[in-house]
Amino acid sequence: CARGWALAPLMANGDYSPPPLGPPPSTPPPTPPTIPPPSSPSTVTMTVRLNSGWTWISLNVEAEDMTLNAIFASLTNPMGSQDYVKSQDAFAQFYEGFGFFGSLNSVVATTMYKVRKEAVSTLSFVGTPVALPMAMTFSEGWNYCPCPYQTETALAQAFPTTGSSALSWTTSDLLKSQMSFSTYYEGYGWFGNLRNILPGEGYKLKLAAGGTTAFPPL
Repeated sequence: CARGWALAPLMANGDYSPPPLGPPPSTPPPTPPTIPPPSSPSTVTMTVRLNSGWTWISLNVEAEDMTLNAIFASLTNPMGSQDYVKSQDAFAQFYEGFGFFGSLNSVVATTMYKVRKEAVSTLSFVGTPVALPMAMTFSEGWNYCPCPYQTETALAQAFPTTGSSALSWTTSDLLKSQMSFSTYYEGYGWFGNLRNILPGEGYKLKLAAGGTTAFPPL
């Protein structure tokens, strides 16, 4: 054999006998650390009552499937052929045996929607809470406005009047729900019977000047 190489002993059957491994280690090898699985945001269920007639709604959760058919699949009283959903610039009507048809296919959390139902129903939708702050761009005039929060939130918190994210509020800017409203007054703030925005509800915001802002975290 070549110099520097030592062969293991040759056995009677022609095989080489492996050298002994020696005694086992006195202590077992350390256990590798357990790597936790990647965490996923917890999900919540948003519940909204839909009236007979019009209901203004918004979403404070998001899911992988945000199509109208997915959003309204869990209604306690299913959609009928006279029911439809509209945004500020699109709409869709429901057809039994087919689903929704129209220019509105899916929904987002950055606006509100008007839902027309023949019969009272309850909407339940499971998703991940909307991430805050949530950037918003509003135009001059009327804007459809959501409530992205999980709890009832004061107007002064949802629509700050000072700070880098505040809009250029002017007297007579107006926020209204289906049942109440508040007007902004320079040097004072919001005044009216609409004092808080509620999860699941939709709003209309009228501005003298548009701009970019954000719903801040609480």
